[in-house]
Amino acid sequence: MSRSREIRRNLDWITILLYLLLTGLGLVAIYSAAYNSEHTAIWDISQPYGKQLMWIGICLVVGFFAVNTEGEFFNRFSPVMYISVLVMLVLVLLIGKKVGGARSWFGIGSFAIQPSEFAKAVTALFLAHTINKAGSRFKSIENRLKAIAILAVPAGLIMLQPDAGTVLVFVGFIFALYREGLSGNILIIGFAALVIAVLSIIMGADTLTYTFF
Repeated sequence: MSRSREIRRNLDWITILLYLLLTGLGLVAIYSAAYNSEHTAIWDISQPYGKQLMWIGICLVVGFFAVNTEGEFFNRFSPVMYISVLVMLVLVLLIGKKVGGARSWFGIGSFAIQPSEFAKAVTALFLAHTINKAGSRFKSIENRLKAIAILAVPAGLIMLQPDAGTVLVFVGFIFALYREGLSGNILIIGFAALVIAVLSIIMGADTLTYTFF
């Protein structure tokens, strides 16, 4: 059996179809909300719906290449990608575009790129790389602290923007560590951080001071 046929057979087609359905519904909702009678074409990139359609196309192409790329590529280059994302998160704090009270975007002409979105996927890849590399030694204090630092550094930089909503994703990664034998006390701290982040969103706080004992 060819590799491409094997990949197609192992894909979770139900999840993919649900993703495409939700993406399509989202595009229709944006088209309906931002409809401009002078720019009726849904692919007009001067309008929000045109830009959304463009990014959907780009994501589908990236997804296609990701699925057809050997996993070893991501395993080998995840450290480089992780460091690159951290650099982007630092730069966005210095020269980023402020939108909605958060300095989370790089403005490129009429487009904007949010580094924290890349940070989610890259952090997950690097965390998996670290856990896999440690193997049975992951239970050591050194490796556990390293895994927590991998999550804490990008999460801290994103909170400085501030973008508490995105930080929730990083808190969720703690469950992966718990599955690998992380202490329940750390899980409790993670839940506490989750509650604080949610409260900061509800209260509309732009900044929040965290104190851990």
